[in-house]
Amino acid sequence: MIALLVVSHSHPLALAAVDLASQMVAPQSRPPVKVAAGLDETTVGTDATAVAAALEELSEAQGILVLVDLGSAILSAEMALEFVDSELAAKVRISSAPLVEGLIAAVVTASSGAGLDEVDREARMALQAKAQQLDGAGEPDGQAGEPDGQAGEAPRPGQGSAEPLAADEQWDVVLDNPHGLHARPAAALVSALRGFDAHVELSNVSTGAGAVDASSLSAVTGLQLREGQVMRVRATGPEAAGARAALEQLAADHFGDHIENPTTNEDTAAPTGPVRGPVRIVALDADISGYRPADAATEQRRLDEALAAVDEHLRAAAPGPMAAIFGAQAEMLADPVLARKTSRRIAAGDSALGAASAVLGEMATGFDKLTDPYLRERGQDVRSLRRLLVLALTGADWSDGREVEPGIWVLPELDAITAATADMERCLGMITTTGGRTGHGAMIARSRGIPLVLGVPDASMLADGELVEIDPSANSFRRVR
Repeated sequence: MIALLVVSHSHPLALAAVDLASQMVAPQSRPPVKVAAGLDETTVGTDATAVAAALEELSEAQGILVLVDLGSAILSAEMALEFVDSELAAKVRISSAPLVEGLIAAVVTASSGAGLDEVDREARMALQAKAQQLDGAGEPDGQAGEPDGQAGEAPRPGQGSAEPLAADEQWDVVLDNPHGLHARPAAALVSALRGFDAHVELSNVSTGAGAVDASSLSAVTGLQLREGQVMRVRATGPEAAGARAALEQLAADHFGDHIENPTTNEDTAAPTGPVRGPVRIVALDADISGYRPADAATEQRRLDEALAAVDEHLRAAAPGPMAAIFGAQAEMLADPVLARKTSRRIAAGDSALGAASAVLGEMATGFDKLTDPYLRERGQDVRSLRRLLVLALTGADWSDGREVEPGIWVLPELDAITAATADMERCLGMITTTGGRTGHGAMIARSRGIPLVLGVPDASMLADGELVEIDPSANSFRRVR
């Protein structure tokens, strides 16, 4: 675990900051934190020898992040590195993060098992939320106006703005996608950047959200970029110009988002008239009672193999227009945030099954909390991925739970893979207790001509074999006596 060292001119200030940060995590999860502050408990100043002694006490840590308050504290920390052996000094990083906010972020991040780079990055970004809240419209750094104080010409939809900065590439894009940067266009964006030697960050200028790492699909969709809003892109690194060119071309093509429904063929439109049949309760979750956790290396291997199996299954699930939906889900599985979090949990002793379930559960909950109803439906996609990973980890068949007699299927929610692979001879129609029309499962089911009644909680009271009649046009069902 990464350890933290607070170097401050004031001993009481340092102790108070540590006490505040410590409240953010459970005692058993707190990283080691030491203080080298003041010349003594009451005299203001810094002492390089005290800093060196504190570093020695933290020498068993994987790495040490040093947070400082004022300029001379930096000098004391740098001098202390000359007092300790080179092996210890190599593990130490002096951060430019703000002391209080940075320490809180560092404690929380280090408690999750993150490495030194990530702990330092989160600490240095700790002022961002305050800046966005207080600085007018919440504009991120680099959003200043033109040098003469006049506003530049607004970018046209799908086009970049003005000239790049000398040190990197920065431009704005106005979103003209009807549903904004939802899962499919966001996945296209993440995929387009893969392979470039560049770091790209995105922010929502219209709301002040971000900046976020453009390699993370969950982070990109979390910006909730809607039609008409401005996305700011900042690219740094040797291939920043190439990344810009790729994204500008993608934006001109509306991020590949040319479809709302996977097909507009009228012949395959879902029936709207009443459909009658027996209830078939469809259980999609796998039986995990036989799963036996192993050591961390084995669990990581199991997870990697399951991820590869689900990726292959998704990409083979449906050809043509529907492939875009499953491609977006595959990009979710490739999210580096997902990989880091699951690997940390496994390294800390969790099983692959437990780690995948917990991390994807948290991700789904994050989507469920979004204000945009269209993006909120993407929580369904994440829960589908969690279910597929569990199936892969337990060795269950992809179609487990769907070998039922013909009838009206009743499910908690309808995911894309279930809608795409449902046996039309067995599935006369579907009722879900949650979800809506903008879910990917609903879109695919309609395109296949499956009658749907969506998001009716009372359906949970239906019994298997009970005769019902569904009315898709009214989004309702009734029991048939």
